[in-house]
Amino acid sequence: MSYVDSPAHGAVQLVFILAILVLALHVRQTLRTRAALRVALAESGPLHTTPLGEPAQFRPGVWVVRLSSSEAVFGRSRDEVMERAFQPRQIGLTA
Repeated sequence: MSYVDSPAHGAVQLVFILAILVLALHVRQTLRTRAALRVALAESGPLHTTPLGEPAQFRPGVWVVRLSSSEAVFGRSRDEVMERAFQPRQIGLTA
């Protein structure tokens, strides 16, 4: 226990203890959030963890290539999915 010689000194110590407590709770929450994200990414499979443009086996007999963070191409073989992934695509409206 520390010595408190004035009310102001006691208030400063209480504020310091509260700041340490808030910081510790924030660090704990951050670590838990990172752990939950790590578990979610591990369970999501190759759809979110493979590099862009690399083929990966999604399930037996189903292959996937990620084109962006929100777009993927599926196929039944590695060659088929690579062909579909790198075909010229029409983006937007055509007249």
